[in-house]
Amino acid sequence: MEKRKIYRRSLVVFSILLAIGIVSYTIFNYINFLTSSSVKREVAKEIQKIKDKREPTTIEELIPEEIADEENGALIYREAFKARKDLAKKYKEIEKYIPCEGTVTWDKVPETEKKKVKNLILHNFGYIKFYRLFEKASRMRCQFLKRKDYEKGAAMLLSHLAQFRSCARMLAAKAKLQAENKEIEESLNTCLIGLRVSRSLSDEPIIISQLVRIAMDAIILKQVEEILKKGEGSIKIYQALVEEIRNERKNKLIYPGLMSERVVFGMIEIPRLKKRATEKWEEMTDEEKKKIFKPLIELTGKEEISVLEKAFSENPEIFFDENELTYLRTMAKMISLVKRPYWEVKEELKKFEKQILKKLPKQKAFLTLIFVPALFRCYNQEARIDAQLGNAEIALACYIYKAKCGKYPESLNELVPGVLPSLPLDPFTGRNYIYRKRDKGFIVYSLGDNLKDDSGKRGKGKNKWEGGDIVWEE
Repeated sequence: MEKRKIYRRSLVVFSILLAIGIVSYTIFNYINFLTSSSVKREVAKEIQKIKDKREPTTIEELIPEEIADEENGALIYREAFKARKDLAKKYKEIEKYIPCEGTVTWDKVPETEKKKVKNLILHNFGYIKFYRLFEKASRMRCQFLKRKDYEKGAAMLLSHLAQFRSCARMLAAKAKLQAENKEIEESLNTCLIGLRVSRSLSDEPIIISQLVRIAMDAIILKQVEEILKKGEGSIKIYQALVEEIRNERKNKLIYPGLMSERVVFGMIEIPRLKKRATEKWEEMTDEEKKKIFKPLIELTGKEEISVLEKAFSENPEIFFDENELTYLRTMAKMISLVKRPYWEVKEELKKFEKQILKKLPKQKAFLTLIFVPALFRCYNQEARIDAQLGNAEIALACYIYKAKCGKYPESLNELVPGVLPSLPLDPFTGRNYIYRKRDKGFIVYSLGDNLKDDSGKRGKGKNKWEGGDIVWEE
């Protein structure tokens, strides 16, 4: 009898525990269901907000209108890239001495080798053909990426960007050598082609494409400044350069790139990653699971990884939904900021970056912390190239003024409206650039990152942007 009582008690206890377990499991799943549904609704709301603003949410909305092959400069650029590769292979021993592109600093190249380089770049039929291809393509619309490329998301191949940057240095090399031969007009025209080449990336709404465009502009502008220290060009070439620079300065580079980034990562890559991880999580080894969180170790330290793994393993679907929501909200804020002039939002961007890095819960911002922090520096880089473009526009206007009046202007106001319709503003301050006429020249500069007037002194070394002004000096 006693044994039966114990057995019955045990059975009752077991039944109660089982019931509690089932109820707990049901409640847990129900809470997860509610949480998941709630987060999905919030994601849907964020996407609807984007649609309401008429900003892209799909690949179809993102991709520019397709260009017919006969009108697409990309096909000619590809021909030029191939020609460049063949020439580099054929003239391997001389290539290393090419200024701006080679591995040997031009000042250290022996005179005999300099003559070979000049003859190669300026007179060799293969190089003449290469440069003509670039000139032809620079006057056309250009489209390298098709729908299938955008659909690859983070795996999108952008091999043409490295080739573009290399060819920008080749154009700068040709301009430099032409200037050394006192062919100033031809040299400046080569720089004009270089600026048009960088504009060929204007219909490619990808952040990295626009960063390469910024780098190409900087390469060419540096060469223009050096050329004008060696001689003078015509008013006509100055005006053509001013028009190209003015148009480039007016373009928003990072804004469309961020909208594209949001579609590619927020609406394609994150859902794709979620599908792959949630379907195969149970099949993954511990080592494979750790790889998912490896990118965050450098950002947050190893102590955060266990928190992320726990949140992910409890419910991978909720984990990714919350991460997608955080990413979309973060990008919405960033995009709203970069719509405005840099001088208005510089401090706001800094505060927002700190908030993301320090205050967002890591388990809900894992993907945001991987994808977003590097984007904060992009608008700063656009401001820097805008400052250089503004310097160049004002400087070239000063050369036009001198060609017409026999002297450089005493102040920037003398350039308007006779030479320029309006003056560019310093992107770091929203005020006029600082300009001073000198005995035989002038200096014009932006205050740059530190917002201090360093009397036209350039920064040096690693802190060159933070430690000085952005300067054009004649």
